[in-house]
Amino acid sequence: MRILAIDASAKEFSVALLKNKKLVFTEVEGYFVGLKPSKRGSASLLIPAIRYGLETVNWRPADLELLAVTIGPGSFTGLRVGVVTAKSLAYVHQTPLVAVNTLEVLAAQAIQGLEGKPDIHRVNAVINAQRQQLFSARFSATADDLVKQVGSTEIVDRDSWVENLETGETVTGNGLRPLVEQLESERQDIVVAPREFWDVSAAAVGRIALTHFRNGRQDDPWSLVPEYYRPSAAEEKANLNFGD
Repeated sequence: MRILAIDASAKEFSVALLKNKKLVFTEVEGYFVGLKPSKRGSASLLIPAIRYGLETVNWRPADLELLAVTIGPGSFTGLRVGVVTAKSLAYVHQTPLVAVNTLEVLAAQAIQGLEGKPDIHRVNAVINAQRQQLFSARFSATADDLVKQVGSTEIVDRDSWVENLETGETVTGNGLRPLVEQLESERQDIVVAPREFWDVSAAAVGRIALTHFRNGRQDDPWSLVPEYYRPSAAEEKANLNFGD
């Protein structure tokens, strides 16, 4: 099965092409051969990057048999661009589409990357939510290389999140970057996943989506929308002004 996987949930997007679970092409923004940085940001490079990847492996868009995309939480603009791109390809070429939660990908990367080590069965994944806050969710390992979310996705203050970590759990995600020193000094009872698992890999998005698809899951490109988990700053400002 030929798969295109997209992650645009963070500042830098990534694109991967896979044959089943075997990676045949991957690139992260800033490293695309022949593509120049754009003042308009990563969104303007996503489609050229996909085109470049398809040309590199000699695939056409119509050859794709599965589309995978992160649905959130993450960057408002990035998620919109990534989801709309995946939906458009799915609609035009009638290609199956599977959307994957960003925190789910981070948790799966940590569990699979640390497989075989003791006590790596429960992961708390976090993404920077700005305003000194984090998007956070807990996951446990399953038997089919996926992870199962335990509880709901929350928006929490950084200090509160650190205080409420459970002894022995593994933590991962880009939300850890400003907290490394604090975790080392205050929470030596938790396990910090290696840094190579802190950012979403489009290849991991594709592999997780393939497992979901084989288990019978498929998303409707007409109704699929990003999961932001809170209003944007512009929406909050508009609501405040309306209330006045």
